[in-house]
Amino acid sequence: MTPAKTEDQATSLDDNSALPTPLLELRGVGAAYGDTVVLRDFNLVVPARSVVTLLGPNGAGKTTVMRLVSGTLKPVAGNIFLNGTDVTSSAAHARTAKGVCLIPEGRGIFRSLSVRENLELFRPSTSRDISIDAVLEVFPVLAERLGQIAGTLSGGEQQMLALSRAFFAKPAIVLVDEVSIGLAPKIVDQIFEILRRLASEGVSLLIVEQYVRRALDLADTVYLLNRGEIVLQGSTKDVAYEDVADAYLR
Repeated sequence: MTPAKTEDQATSLDDNSALPTPLLELRGVGAAYGDTVVLRDFNLVVPARSVVTLLGPNGAGKTTVMRLVSGTLKPVAGNIFLNGTDVTSSAAHARTAKGVCLIPEGRGIFRSLSVRENLELFRPSTSRDISIDAVLEVFPVLAERLGQIAGTLSGGEQQMLALSRAFFAKPAIVLVDEVSIGLAPKIVDQIFEILRRLASEGVSLLIVEQYVRRALDLADTVYLLNRGEIVLQGSTKDVAYEDVADAYLR
């Protein structure tokens, strides 16, 4: 277990020359909405083929991190790297082209369109070799709903539709923001099995999640964010649920 970064740490994120280049790295990042500072000197690393979970109470800044990585929000300080390339100034569509796939909080589907139309829109021009039928093998319930308006699907079905874009995009990393909100436990189980499938295929995941135990069980590394700063980080093999619970209360 690693506490929040202090000045006397023997090793910093800048001392990684002997390590493989991370797939994603946020280094000294700051973020704000107007005059309100949300993140301060924020550091995070997602290695290739790994699962990292970012936990924390409401308002801690977790969704802000997802927006920074996806390119929908620009940092006020620091740098963001993908495969060692500085993408801090890159637009969201450029990040997508580099393999970043965001599954936003609130589903992120086209509610007034049919399931089939959503799937067609989720399939980028660079992935025309991936058929809708191939994706429907992962989400068989959607095969029964192709003509249905997406906004009339159940919450779980809408979330599965949102997750389908990750199977079209051939992503290097999928940003998953609160996929379990409002879903029954049985549906959450199904969603996490889909995330495990993505991870087993070598896709890196950065997950923001309200169910702490589920997130720790899936992830390799945990960061706990509170009031814009990391207060706990480490391997999930070393960080106990009780450590995370205590950090929530700091």
